[in-house]
Amino acid sequence: MSTTIIVTSAAELNQALSQASGGETILLTAGDYGSLNLHNTNFASNVTIQSADPNAKASFSDVHLKQSSNITFDSIKFDYSFSGGDHHFQSKFGVYDSQNITFNNSIFDGDVASGTGTSADGTGYGTGLNIAGSTNININNTEFSQWWKAVIAVNSDGINVTGNDIHTIRSDGLVFDNVDNILVENNHLHDFGGAAGSGDHRDMIQIQRAYGSGSDNITIRNNLFDMANGDFTQTIWAGGDGKNIDDPSVIHHNVLIEGNTIYNGHFHGISLYGVDGLTITKNSVLHVDEKTLTGGIEIPAINVSAGSKNVTIDQNITSQIVGYNGQADWNVANNALIQPSEYDQNFTYQATAQGNGYNQYVVVPGSLADTLNAGSAVSHGATGSTPPQQVTPGGSQPNTNPTPPDSGSGQPDTGSEQPDTGSEQPDT
Repeated sequence: MSTTIIVTSAAELNQALSQASGGETILLTAGDYGSLNLHNTNFASNVTIQSADPNAKASFSDVHLKQSSNITFDSIKFDYSFSGGDHHFQSKFGVYDSQNITFNNSIFDGDVASGTGTSADGTGYGTGLNIAGSTNININNTEFSQWWKAVIAVNSDGINVTGNDIHTIRSDGLVFDNVDNILVENNHLHDFGGAAGSGDHRDMIQIQRAYGSGSDNITIRNNLFDMANGDFTQTIWAGGDGKNIDDPSVIHHNVLIEGNTIYNGHFHGISLYGVDGLTITKNSVLHVDEKTLTGGIEIPAINVSAGSKNVTIDQNITSQIVGYNGQADWNVANNALIQPSEYDQNFTYQATAQGNGYNQYVVVPGSLADTLNAGSAVSHGATGSTPPQQVTPGGSQPNTNPTPPDSGSGQPDTGSEQPDTGSEQPDT
């Protein structure tokens, strides 16, 4: 039988956790509960730490779980405040060598740097959530904002990221390295922005090999990636990280990229290198004016290294597909290759970032994408496809005459920009 315990202070919370065995729900009244450090805390079944009132969330300034299991946080505010001397990769919230940890309906509230005397001032700082050496970690319906990087997961198995709002990030949204069984589904990633002059490298999702191994069983499905009023980013990126992508030990296996909608201004819309067993299907990879990039407009594309094996690329909307040259184990078919100069004939602009704070292009009936049934459900006007309006105050209605995107006449990125090496270790 489950037990509900109401606590009003950090001391009462620690006492409740020390007495819990499994199945308890610990309700926290509103307030700041400071630091929570659980080491070797393993329950027989799930214990939930939850705000008593989800509209008045209890908060923590520091949470570290080590060698612990069966813990859920629900409707909690994880609240970071910048302090002088913090590293840009500071990690106040982490899960290490743990199992069956869940974050539901919560907020990871970052902060901006100040007083550093560098370009970092005024931009997101620290890592929202750091995961290492762990199994079965779930992040659901949670908001991450104002971080250097939102989530980093390394050397782990079973990371599920579903239904989250990830925005106002200085560098990367989701970083995975040597992680098997990844699910990233139904998330909204948008409005990233770097520190001017810092050389920040932004990826909404980055799959690395810095630890010398590939990752297997990766699903990235039905997400909305929108540059919106932020800076251009690479959207879904799995580069070489300086490794030999023909080396079997660093190849990624069994990767599905399906049903995603991308609005961006960088050549690397969906770019993956060194994959065996890759399906890229029914994605919309669309161009918007990148605003701040010098040297020409960059039009997002689908880009797969030519040596990848067992590849299917079908029913996508994109400007071009790079890497295919007739390989026998590749199936490339029914893709709608549409250039930005052709968007007026192929889409109606239900919303644009300039007028609404977000983008929404809908396929015109009878157009190429409609005929091929190419692109995401969002691009075909799926019910509920309009994202919340985080940028436009007052909840204004979509602009009835949105400004169309730039025609994109410039040259694309050559792909020479290097991804984050992952060599900087977060604070544990």
